[in-house]
Amino acid sequence: MSLEFRAEELTSGLISEMSVMQDAYWRETTGDYHFFLPDPDWKTYLMAQRIGNLIIITARDRGNVLRGAAVTVIMPDMHYACISASIPMVFLDPAYRKGFDGVKLIHMAEHEACSRGAQLISTHGGIHTGVYRLFQALDYKNFGMYFTKILPDGPNRMKQIYKGGQWQ
Repeated sequence: MSLEFRAEELTSGLISEMSVMQDAYWRETTGDYHFFLPDPDWKTYLMAQRIGNLIIITARDRGNVLRGAAVTVIMPDMHYACISASIPMVFLDPAYRKGFDGVKLIHMAEHEACSRGAQLISTHGGIHTGVYRLFQALDYKNFGMYFTKILPDGPNRMKQIYKGGQWQ
C-alpha cells in the first residue's frame, strides 16, 4: 500500500473528506480529558489560505481516497521574533501507520512551511495516543506542557460535551 503526498487547496470537497477522517481520529483518541467535539473553523482556515498562510498536505491512496492530512498554519509568532508554523490538525489512517508514511507526511509539511518562510514549527497533543513518538523521531522537542481547563460559565457552556464515554 503506497500513498501519494501532495499539497492541496482547501475546498468544500476536501473539507468533507477531512471531516470524516478527523471525526474518526477524534473517536479513536478521545477520553475523559477530551470533552469537546472537533469543530474546525473552516472559514478561518479559508481566510488563512487566501492570504497564503495555510498548507494542507494530503496522503491519498491509488484510488485517490484521502488517508491522511497535515494542516499547517503559518504566521508571525506573537511571542518570538520569527515566522512560526503550527500543525493544529494531523491524522493518518491506522492502516498506514506502520512504516514511514507519517514521517513523509510531516516532512512534506515541514518542507512547505520552510518554503513559505517558517523558521519554527510546532504541534501539540499526542501524549495519550502515541503520536508523540513520531514527532520525537523527527527531532521535535518537548517545549513545555499543554494545559487545558474547561470554563463551565463560558459562552460555549451550552455545547454538548463527551464525558465518561457518553454524550451529555
